[in-house]
Amino acid sequence: MKLIILTIMMCLILLIPAEAKSTVPTPFPTQKSSSVTAAPSSKESSSVTSFSTTKPVSTAPSYITEKVVAAREEGLEMKGVLPVATSKLRDLGKALNERIDEIYKQKICSAKETKARSIVFKYEYTQSRGVSSLLIYTTTTTASAKAEVDSFNFIEEDAKFVEVNDLLGSNGLRLADKIISAQVRADPERFYADFPGLKQEDAFCIIDDEIVFMFDAFQIAPGSEGIIRFPLVIDNVINAKVVLGNGFWIKDETYSLKMISLRFICDNLNFDLGWDAADKAITLSREGEISVDLKPGTNVYKTNYPNAPGKVSKRSLESAPEIVDGITYVPISFFDQILESVAYSVGENDSIVFSTYIPVVKE
Repeated sequence: MKLIILTIMMCLILLIPAEAKSTVPTPFPTQKSSSVTAAPSSKESSSVTSFSTTKPVSTAPSYITEKVVAAREEGLEMKGVLPVATSKLRDLGKALNERIDEIYKQKICSAKETKARSIVFKYEYTQSRGVSSLLIYTTTTTASAKAEVDSFNFIEEDAKFVEVNDLLGSNGLRLADKIISAQVRADPERFYADFPGLKQEDAFCIIDDEIVFMFDAFQIAPGSEGIIRFPLVIDNVINAKVVLGNGFWIKDETYSLKMISLRFICDNLNFDLGWDAADKAITLSREGEISVDLKPGTNVYKTNYPNAPGKVSKRSLESAPEIVDGITYVPISFFDQILESVAYSVGENDSIVFSTYIPVVKE
């Protein structure tokens, strides 16, 4: 009997520690994977939300916010920031956002076509002379990096976009093209020989009192040059208008050959006009820029370039210079083909607007 009781007691002693141990809380197992984000599958990584929530921009007006680009699609990494116009700009803001979105889509499509590794967006806001400018910079990296720029210029108060001619006059784009083309030709070691000319879609912005034209890397020069900028002082553009019978007349009705008063244009566009009585020759010039010799009745226009000593060109036009009632007239093509710093446009009511740019003299 005692033996049976002793055996029972020994069993109870052995059971008590086991029960006590089972009541102690077991710690959670270490979860190493909890601090590591699992890599998405290839299917998931091919489509990622591109933009974060928009936020205000401290350097831009309140009607401009920004959104962050953070995505990866088809092996292309996309990052950076883009501007967003708020409802404060009303219809203009809607149109602005549509244009920015279109640029974004075009850049992404182009980057994918070239199998680029990454594309980075950033932007800049400037405001001068009542014109707001938004510049969208894009850097696309394939084997090398390519920098591009697009621009949007607008006047908030007028709720309208601004073009080059709105700032420089009716000949603004053509005049700027002539000025920039001349600079490109004058520096063949830096720029490509086949400069296509300034186009309406090329980027520009307003900085202080200048309109600054911009070209993408590789567009007009080697990529090492990056984005090329050409500034023109807005107030250095001069416009003058002549009307039929007062500043010009039509020599040939069939071809509508317009003969323009040389004196009127020179007086209004800051060119000097000289007369050599002995040689009966006329010289039109602008200091440091160009000098043209011509003779009434002789269809030869001789051009000298002070910045390129020894460079002389001779050419004929639709007509020789003519003197009528003591006034010397030249064909309208003289101002387009001979003078690089002059552009013109024929308007309504038999009027013609001439424009020129006074170069900035560097001290």
